[in-house]
Amino acid sequence: MPRDRRFDVARGLLITSVVFGHLLEKTGGWDQDGTRFILTVLYAFHMPAFGFLTGVTAKADRLALRVARLLSLLVLFQLLFAGLDLALGLQPGAWFEPIWVLWYLAAMVWWQLTVPLIRRFPRTLLLVAVVVALAAGAVDVDGNVLAYARAAAFFPFFVLGNAWGSQLLGALGRVPPAVRLALPVAFLGAAASVYAIHGDPHWLFANWGYARLGVDVLGGASGRAALVLIAALGTAAFLVWVPARSTAIEKPGRHSLAVFIWHAAFVTIFAVALPAGVLEWPLWTRLTGDAALTVILVTAFSVSAFERSVRLVAGVPDRARQLTRI
Repeated sequence: MPRDRRFDVARGLLITSVVFGHLLEKTGGWDQDGTRFILTVLYAFHMPAFGFLTGVTAKADRLALRVARLLSLLVLFQLLFAGLDLALGLQPGAWFEPIWVLWYLAAMVWWQLTVPLIRRFPRTLLLVAVVVALAAGAVDVDGNVLAYARAAAFFPFFVLGNAWGSQLLGALGRVPPAVRLALPVAFLGAAASVYAIHGDPHWLFANWGYARLGVDVLGGASGRAALVLIAALGTAAFLVWVPARSTAIEKPGRHSLAVFIWHAAFVTIFAVALPAGVLEWPLWTRLTGDAALTVILVTAFSVSAFERSVRLVAGVPDRARQLTRI
């Protein structure tokens, strides 16, 4: 079956939004209205959408080897990022707390383990995923322990992608023009309501329990359910406009994991090196600079050398298995 280029285009656009969002957090952050709205829009959908696309491409065969590859990436880049943090005078945290973006690798391990069950019981697993997403917030563990909180919160999107992703993407490509226009308008309206509430951004990060967010379990589950629905709307609004092909963005899409990991190392250094008073710069100056730097980083980290480095790390279990056969 030929490769569906829409997946690469979608991943390329999403990884670009991730890089831009991370830069925006460092140069403007969630405390400034001018940047908070953009960040709210991005964080309301881009990681759920990534979870959906990750589910589309996840396979059930050779499960142990697939999990081992993900663990290899997680462990070795955790060591690399911990070394970088120490070199910059930062505190890396405990070994069982994935450093920053590496939470997604840990989440992929959790999700990959469920793929055989999703393939066999898709509807049941979707219901389970929704219950897990809402219930996880009731468990308020201090620290990013094995990324359980975010893995649980975005689990329904992975299940949707794995069970029905290709069909849903095909259906979104056939919606009438009026629906294509209505979806992003509805999503932006919903995101604007989240912005207006001025809630803690950790609601969108999904890495804090309800108690830490200052609400009871019922209020927390209701809030998360609303955000899941908004994320689903945003994912649909995004995917309905993904073109069938876009040469400029397909390569970053194919190499999105390499861009995801390596840009984080750059942004970590970038945040330490930022000059004092950057938040006082004019908003449009910062937005333009962040946009230009995003293009540079996405282009640079999608070159083959960085992709090979990720494949090399992920391939450690394969080479170990070959050695045991000699």
